[in-house]
Amino acid sequence: MAEKKMPVDRQNNKSETKKPKKKRSIIKIIILIIFLLLVIGGGAAAAVVYSYISEAPPFDASKLATVETSYLYDSSGAEITRLHEEQNRIVVSLDEIPAHVQEAFIAIEDERFKEHFGFDIIGSLRAAYANLRAGGIVQGATTITQEVAQHAFLSTETSYKRKIQEIWLAIEMERRYSKEEILELYLNRMYFGNGAYGVEAAAQTYFGKSVGELSIAEGAMLAGAMRWPNNYNPFDNREAAEERMHLVLNNMLRLEYISEAEYQQALQGPSYYAEPRNPEYPYPHFVDYVIHDELIKILSEIPSIGSKDEAYRAIYTGGLRIHTTLDPHLQHHVEEVLARDDLYPATIHVDMAAARETIAELPSGRDLSQAQLEELIDEEKGIPQPQAAIVLADPTTGEIKALGGGRKYRRHVDEILRFTTLRQPGSCIKPIITYAPAFEEGVLAGAGSTVDDAPYIGPRGDWFPENFDYKFRGMITAREALYYSYNIPAIRIFEALGSRVGVDYAEKMGISTFHPDEVDNLALTLGALTYGVSAIDMAQAYSVLANQGVKVDLHSVEKIIDRQGNVLFEQKTEPQQIVSPQSAFLVSDILQDFVTRYLGRALQIDRPVAAKTGTTEDWKDVYLAAYTPNLVATFWMGYDEPKLGSIQQGWRYSTAFLREVFLEAFQDLEIVEFEQPEGIVRASVCNKSGLRPNESCQEAGTVIGDYFIEGRVPGQVCNMHQGVFYNRPPYIITDDRWSSRGGPGRGPEDAKEMLAGDEFGNFTEQWGQTTSEISLFNAYVVQDGATLQWQYEGANPKSFELRRAAQGAAGETVTFELEGNTRQYTDTDLAENTIYTYTLAARLADGTLTEPATVYISTAIDPDGRIDIQQPGSGDIVVIPNITGVFQAIAEMRLSRLGLKVGIVEHQYSDTIPNGQVISQVPAPGSIIKKGRDVKIVVSKGPETGGF
Repeated sequence: MAEKKMPVDRQNNKSETKKPKKKRSIIKIIILIIFLLLVIGGGAAAAVVYSYISEAPPFDASKLATVETSYLYDSSGAEITRLHEEQNRIVVSLDEIPAHVQEAFIAIEDERFKEHFGFDIIGSLRAAYANLRAGGIVQGATTITQEVAQHAFLSTETSYKRKIQEIWLAIEMERRYSKEEILELYLNRMYFGNGAYGVEAAAQTYFGKSVGELSIAEGAMLAGAMRWPNNYNPFDNREAAEERMHLVLNNMLRLEYISEAEYQQALQGPSYYAEPRNPEYPYPHFVDYVIHDELIKILSEIPSIGSKDEAYRAIYTGGLRIHTTLDPHLQHHVEEVLARDDLYPATIHVDMAAARETIAELPSGRDLSQAQLEELIDEEKGIPQPQAAIVLADPTTGEIKALGGGRKYRRHVDEILRFTTLRQPGSCIKPIITYAPAFEEGVLAGAGSTVDDAPYIGPRGDWFPENFDYKFRGMITAREALYYSYNIPAIRIFEALGSRVGVDYAEKMGISTFHPDEVDNLALTLGALTYGVSAIDMAQAYSVLANQGVKVDLHSVEKIIDRQGNVLFEQKTEPQQIVSPQSAFLVSDILQDFVTRYLGRALQIDRPVAAKTGTTEDWKDVYLAAYTPNLVATFWMGYDEPKLGSIQQGWRYSTAFLREVFLEAFQDLEIVEFEQPEGIVRASVCNKSGLRPNESCQEAGTVIGDYFIEGRVPGQVCNMHQGVFYNRPPYIITDDRWSSRGGPGRGPEDAKEMLAGDEFGNFTEQWGQTTSEISLFNAYVVQDGATLQWQYEGANPKSFELRRAAQGAAGETVTFELEGNTRQYTDTDLAENTIYTYTLAARLADGTLTEPATVYISTAIDPDGRIDIQQPGSGDIVVIPNITGVFQAIAEMRLSRLGLKVGIVEHQYSDTIPNGQVISQVPAPGSIIKKGRDVKIVVSKGPETGGF
């Protein structure tokens, strides 16, 4: 659509070509004055008229500039929404308005428009006569020029004073502007109802087309609406609008603007009306971020705008064309996924204003009690909790493709952009602040470099950090340390690197919220930031790893064009190499292992994916960053107020969410491998010393092959084994000096990530059956199968042998041979109403199998929706499918010297009680059941919670 700058005062502008002045006869002015004197009466009245004119506002041409709607466009150039205050206006030039539309307005509003000089004497005499008869103002004689003058300079007050000032200003306008310019101002300025200002906005509002496409009937209907726009429009009163249209057509026929044939055809009226526009704009989380975060910053820095207030004025009244990076398909999908209740833990709707008042009164360190929480539930008006946020961006271009700020967006109720909210990242920050900088600075030579996972005491002697499972493993590789997210190795690496160096790299990569007083805190590597981080900052930082160490600023605005077509701003990327491609590759390669070997099928799709989870000590915040070379995603989940609750095993929810997003996002996105750059070599080392292996290392089974940065491969031969078979314990159990369960406590850490607790959120001594080498520490049933997770602490296995036997089906045993580096497996070939026994053993290099670990998994459900398992054997672990495929109910029995120790006997779920809350238990937890006694474990489904 053509853009045209609105007319300005050109009286003294010598550079412009002046149009020939209209002849203004002094006689006309005299006639006007005489007329006014006659109408108002006498010389005394003349003095009043003079005073009214002298009090008229000055003719300020700048006030004729119209407020114009701005537009937001997506990445393909399609309109997203319009941005305006109370006036939705699209300015067009008179050349774009068909002659029959112009004539329709002249015919009904001011048929002598082209002859008068701003004031219609004949029309005024007629109106004056009517007003004298009525004893008041009942009829106007306002010309089009007067309408423009009144709207630009005066109020809507009905008085003789305002009318006289209006006439005076109209005459002044006619001296300065041509009839065409005045008509253009008029047609772009006037209100047409339903928020439409100007004839173009009206045409689009009522007929879904541009003004240049309007028929005679449609143009006549818009002209008819001018007198009473809230009544004479087809949305609010179609019958009145059509009657008014007929009057306009009659005038057009009488004035010979249209022929008889055109008149008869137009009487049929418009053939189509558009649907009323939804006042709410689409993709509100993305649009709000564009407007209130990025766009305001850009415009405020433009000299001609220069402030936040003027930036907002430009957005809502300046007719800007704003081109964004939005992918509407991905945005819609993200919003759909975030709205799915089945992907969250139990949902509660909380009166957040009341919740914050209650929380403010809590003692330090206390969370809301169950009773307090129940008092805050508001099923109708409450905000659903927990909440989540997602950022999707292209790391190579910096384009933000989609933003999810929460489960719902409700104007004036819940407009929070949670991807900008600062929350604790947990271990998700380790690759950013520790591992990538450590590879870059040479603290780590490669993924096979070793670090000591031994008990650690902080520099001041008052910090006793632990790993999530309270174990220490001695010397392990950097790959293992990051892969398993162990805390102690991360602290030692961060200390060797220097916390200030790590913070400097993290800031360069995109984390912008470090507090100046915390840069020397070693707990930063565990995610203990004073303010926390935002999901959008995390996306920026991880985009550096995804893009071979190159930072491209993430952005949502590509270009801004003003109403005259001038480019005010255009995004220009300036890539920065923050870390080398080699350092980025090493981190990404390890994090790919995390996806394929640890998370199992949770994030495995049709291409390589790297990912890192993060959870806080008390499960208040759940983070996940996942990326490919052409897409980076960050995800956060938690309660808006942390004291409302926690999310145990949050990694299961975060991976489920991103898997749903990725399956759609990668439908049409090219598969790109993580390219191994030059300068990366593979070498064999001893995984206990990090040095070149010798024969003793081979005998000890400690030789591994891994990636190193070229030139940093260790040259020294291992001297740790001294020719003797290496036989140190696989790990060291934490004693009370370090354990938070009995010792002095610890500082912030990534608490027990990937480790589940009981129904109260407590962590017992070992979750699962343990052999000397294998610890089955997690097993659960999800919608697509049964997932088993384990740890292995013995010599490097050649492979794992997993056997599955179905009870009641003689001879039905299936064996799975898994790679030696596997630590998770999901079995999807399960039947309903069946109890399975899984045994897992490690196969060593000589072909022998270690002692197996066993777990029982049931898919049995009786007709009443209950899972009923009786008489488990000694040491059995019974895992029961989760409610609605999301929340697991676990019953665990521990073998004791006297019999089975029952941890959970009964759970009941309902729509008002959070999943996992124990209502009744018989016998109580910790009681001893003697051998041979029946033990019944029941999970009941409450009302309206969905099927199993």
